[in-house]
Amino acid sequence: GDGTQMLQRSVWLDGKNAEEDVEPLPTFMSPALLSRFELFLEEPDREPCGSGAVCWRVGFAPRKGPKPKGGLEQQLLESSAGTLLVEQERFGIVRADAHITKPYESFRVDVHSFVLAMTQVEIGDTMVTSIVEFTYSYRPILGSSRTVKRYYEYMSVRLPVVPPF
Repeated sequence: GDGTQMLQRSVWLDGKNAEEDVEPLPTFMSPALLSRFELFLEEPDREPCGSGAVCWRVGFAPRKGPKPKGGLEQQLLESSAGTLLVEQERFGIVRADAHITKPYESFRVDVHSFVLAMTQVEIGDTMVTSIVEFTYSYRPILGSSRTVKRYYEYMSVRLPVVPPF
């Protein structure tokens, strides 16, 4: 497995619940998904991340080469770059931010915004959850603009592999 347990999810299309209408996303931070990115330390490479812990600042960018075919969201996710804050001691991902590296256009759709953000939330002394929000807006070639917002809550998300640094 990937070390995560999903607690809750919701999908909204233009402000209306659309869980059955939108394709599922790959599991967030799974080894298969991470293998599609280059990971590297950013400068500065460390920063405090609460409760006395120290985090690595890990940059990620899409690997060069062919990408597996998938739906629109999978393609957006796999063409994104950003930063992970990773707790040094437990490899827990404290925060993630991502953006697409180039405009996405196809014969069917034109994506004009994409944001992925993940934050870690501590509840009491022992429970840690990770909230992932994934939002994008697009315009089908024959239609008006649409907005998709996904919300996921996981038990603490950890890097499934030991970082190469």
